[in-house]
Amino acid sequence: MGIFEDPFNKRVRLDEYDGAPAEILNSLNQSLPLWTEKVIAKVLPKDVPFFISSGFVCEGFIAGYFSGADMFFLVRYLTPDRARSTDWEKGEKILRDILSLPVVKPEETEIEIKLATSADAPQLAALFTEVFPLYPIPLSEPGHIVNSMDKGTVFVFISKGDEILSAASAEINKKFGNAELTDCATLDKARGNGYMQQLIRRLEILLSEMDIRCMYTISRSQSFGINKVFYNQGYYFGGRLFNNCYISSGLEDMNIWYKVRQANQKS
Repeated sequence: MGIFEDPFNKRVRLDEYDGAPAEILNSLNQSLPLWTEKVIAKVLPKDVPFFISSGFVCEGFIAGYFSGADMFFLVRYLTPDRARSTDWEKGEKILRDILSLPVVKPEETEIEIKLATSADAPQLAALFTEVFPLYPIPLSEPGHIVNSMDKGTVFVFISKGDEILSAASAEINKKFGNAELTDCATLDKARGNGYMQQLIRRLEILLSEMDIRCMYTISRSQSFGINKVFYNQGYYFGGRLFNNCYISSGLEDMNIWYKVRQANQKS
């Protein structure tokens, strides 16, 4: 059983489990810290009815997450305020507007995209610090970025001189053959150039070379731009996690987008 405790975001997440769901849930409930406001369980399809009958609700879905098997986000709120989304209507309008648009594939460009090394961590941290006044993990610390790289996370970026203009990463789960595309950031002065779509495209190529077939992201529901990027890349909307984490303006809802690559598909 894999449990991730996240005191900064006041949530506890069940990332994986093996065994009877009743025993798993009992163990999870007994281990919850007092600060917990939201419990998130990544659940196999066969166990969804049990979790729902135990007070959980479904907020999202990712196809092929568990080595080809689908995964459902089942959640339970321990405080009433955490269960209420104050930005649902705005996020829903942004989603409707995006889904009504035609998919626009990025044009091939000669933009140089670099694969980051530990030497680039200070510049990456500077970018994330400027773009995100608040973020659910300490990306403003170069040491955290280096540690993530050591654990297999891949960062790519576009730069001008010594300044990184735009970056994104892929957090790879080799056990289950999936990857979360995340840490998407572009300086204000560099927006409008299509950098992020090019970075996501490059990450997808790298992941296909590693035989990673399930790719997904969890993006701010209030950001038209980043949701549109993944929509244009052919990702499917998989639901919305209410009050999921502290990012940018505060506690925000996050949209799920996913794509499953076929065995003979290169990207």
